[in-house]
Amino acid sequence: MTFALGYALYLAAFLLLAMATPARGMRLFLALLALGFGVGVINVLNEAVVFGLIDTATALTGAAYMTLTIAVLSGAAMLLTGKARKGAGETARLQLAPWRVAAVLAAYVVCYFIAGMAVIPFLRDFYADTPIPSLPNLLALQAARGAIYLLAAIPLLRLQPRWGPPVLGIAFALIAGLAPLAAENPLMPAYVRAAHAVEIGVSNFIFGIILVWLVGPSRTHARQPATA
Repeated sequence: MTFALGYALYLAAFLLLAMATPARGMRLFLALLALGFGVGVINVLNEAVVFGLIDTATALTGAAYMTLTIAVLSGAAMLLTGKARKGAGETARLQLAPWRVAAVLAAYVVCYFIAGMAVIPFLRDFYADTPIPSLPNLLALQAARGAIYLLAAIPLLRLQPRWGPPVLGIAFALIAGLAPLAAENPLMPAYVRAAHAVEIGVSNFIFGIILVWLVGPSRTHARQPATA
């Protein structure tokens, strides 16, 4: 049942994104795939490798399986929302000034550490024997993860999703937190998964809102036609 719940949460995220985005066809599919891969594959597995929870071979196997799952569920979401057929649309320029990009990375680092400090009292015993990277390395890792979130979101944001901030926040919370933590796994008991689900869900929702607010399409930016 927990695996079914995880798949349902992934599908809910892609359905929400597809319904909120005017675009359709291959352009939308690739945008969903990019977001799902960056947020739900790379940023779910990279920290697990760094913290020694899984080895590189296991991560690569998991990445292949998760990528296939995300591709199938993205396609299913497009079919269910009637977005599979090719259609015309517009793309928008994003506000990607260097200071805005830097602010996005800083926002992710802040959200990560605040959420981590809030949840660590509940998980201190579980992680007592887990090697933690030094603070400079941890800061660099989280800044890199923030950059991956941004890069993964850019194709979708260029398609001008309606209600962009909450939609992206919900998608981040589901794809990177609730969905992968819903299924039972040998690495984390239920109470650890539940704590992380709340931690990641809340922090990613807030970060998604901040990301769109900082770099999302501006009404003053020129729009370009999109045909796919």
